[in-house]
Amino acid sequence: MDRARNVTVSVRAARLFSIALIASFLLAIATGWAIGGGWKLIDMNVYWDAGRLWRETGNPYTLTPGATDHTVYRYAPWFAAIWVPLSVLPRALVDAGWSLLLIAASGAAVVPLLRRFRWPAAPFAMLMGGLLIGMAASGNVQPLLIAWLVWGVERRSGPLWIALAASLKVVPILYVLVYAGRREWNRVGWAIGLTVALVAPTLLFERPELMTDFGTSNSLSNVNLVLWVVAGVGAVAASAILAARQSRYAWLASGVAVVLTLPRLFLYDTTFILPGIAESGENHRERALPE
Repeated sequence: MDRARNVTVSVRAARLFSIALIASFLLAIATGWAIGGGWKLIDMNVYWDAGRLWRETGNPYTLTPGATDHTVYRYAPWFAAIWVPLSVLPRALVDAGWSLLLIAASGAAVVPLLRRFRWPAAPFAMLMGGLLIGMAASGNVQPLLIAWLVWGVERRSGPLWIALAASLKVVPILYVLVYAGRREWNRVGWAIGLTVALVAPTLLFERPELMTDFGTSNSLSNVNLVLWVVAGVGAVAASAILAARQSRYAWLASGVAVVLTLPRLFLYDTTFILPGIAESGENHRERALPE
């Protein structure tokens, strides 16, 4: 009787788990889909236009007719340079290739989470993966950026991956707090130096004022500027302290700091905590991967 009851409980638990898993994934997909307005690659249009405009005008920051704060190109020139040759290829081919790359990156970004915590983490992994796939629907670079951070921050090339992310979204430079807390000053220097090298060419181009108009978002900066500063400083301090203590949660704290200090914060930006979750639970020095 007890065995039959245990089997029944296990079956019910499995059903509830499956429902939670599916619900998390569908909710995340629906949210991302709503943000992107369907599989329209609207963010990829911004990258495409930056490459095209660089070819045509010599300036990737040239505004397109009717540009808004959501459609202006704000990234470093190196990313626009990638789209210069892509913008001369058949659009359908680029649409398909970029979409497949982002979908693959969305999956790759949550694989370490599942490997670390296994099935108990599946609903959360599905939620995060769904948000990233939702961003893939709009063509946003976020899935690729998160994937290279998840797989790259503990490699020898970690400073490069952080610099690439910081050159696109600025505040991911806060991930260097973990290196600083460990007194890995060489890696801190490389990360900051590479970020400057990637961003500095922006000064060579005329930039529209619209680049600094961040519009409205869910960032604390749009709620209360003082609250945004206090939360950001607190998160940065927590990250530095945890890193200095060699805590397993240092990367997670730095990811939270990135989220809280973003001047433009949207739901999908919560995926910046994935590198920290993927790195939690093990000694970082023992886990550092070779090239």
